[in-house]
Amino acid sequence: MTLFERDFKTLLEEVRAINTDTSHSTPLKWDITWQPVMSALEGWVSGIVVVSGQSNHGKSSITMNLLRQIVTSNEDRFYVLDFTLDDTARKRVCKYIALSRMLRINDVLLEASVSDQDVVNQISLGYKELEGWNDRYRMFDQHELSMFGSSQRIACTVEAVKRVVFDFANYMKRKGDARTIFVCIDGINDLVTEERFPSEIQQEEAIVRHLLSLATDLACPVLVTSRSRKVTNWKNPSMDDIFSGTALKYAAEVVTFTYNDSKLRSSIIQSPMRIAHPVPTYYAHLDNIVPVLVWHFKKNKVSNFNERLYLKFVDWSNYVEPLPADQSSVFEGHFQEMN
Repeated sequence: MTLFERDFKTLLEEVRAINTDTSHSTPLKWDITWQPVMSALEGWVSGIVVVSGQSNHGKSSITMNLLRQIVTSNEDRFYVLDFTLDDTARKRVCKYIALSRMLRINDVLLEASVSDQDVVNQISLGYKELEGWNDRYRMFDQHELSMFGSSQRIACTVEAVKRVVFDFANYMKRKGDARTIFVCIDGINDLVTEERFPSEIQQEEAIVRHLLSLATDLACPVLVTSRSRKVTNWKNPSMDDIFSGTALKYAAEVVTFTYNDSKLRSSIIQSPMRIAHPVPTYYAHLDNIVPVLVWHFKKNKVSNFNERLYLKFVDWSNYVEPLPADQSSVFEGHFQEMN
């Protein structure tokens, strides 16, 4: 069929066939505690979603907990490729185990020095859970990704990411696996391109074009984290606050910002954005007060949600949980009253 033989009626038939295919056109599934996120991302079936924020303000933690929802609740629909450019694969595995079993990250990382058998048992259960991801999840850190580049540079290239994703998509197709690839890039600012450009802005635009073409060609979701400018107004962040992200803010379907108020104060007790969280008996020495993250949705083309979500952040375990509506209303009041 030539371009001109493919008439508009054919396009309509193709679109409806996709829209009535439950494997491609149903909302994402979420655990009951993640229902507040469901309405915010209701129509996200493909395209780029950005989680932006300053260092240590929770953007990677939100991303990892969201990915866990994709892996555990949407395994029949997605195969997740997780590119971790901020952490090594070892550190990211430890963070997944910690958040899944409410463990201190360093207890998982330094398991050889852990004497409490209850903690060791929980670590083993965490590894067991992650083993269950084997048929739906792959991880690539900077070291592994650099091997897919066209040169021996250590830097990670967006072209290497595309090669991995497209090669894996073709591998799945040959196996008869109809699931969609779900791409996560934790640390888009650490990507470079193999092309040479006279300015940094042009290079960033090229990186975003590559990611946009990946999302479009494979009709897949792409979740990325991005640093934000240090001068960001956290009462009302702007899409311009994405760090060097002019192209990204236009290409993305959704642009969000995360803020951890306790990071700007000398102690968490001085922040109104805090909440109690029960600690396991073997962690009785830990403080049961944890931060509440503010998650701003500043651009949203997948739903009509353009407000804020509030999330409990158990920072010692990397665990994130959206707060229910009644608690969110309380923290919206706290947030509005902050200077």
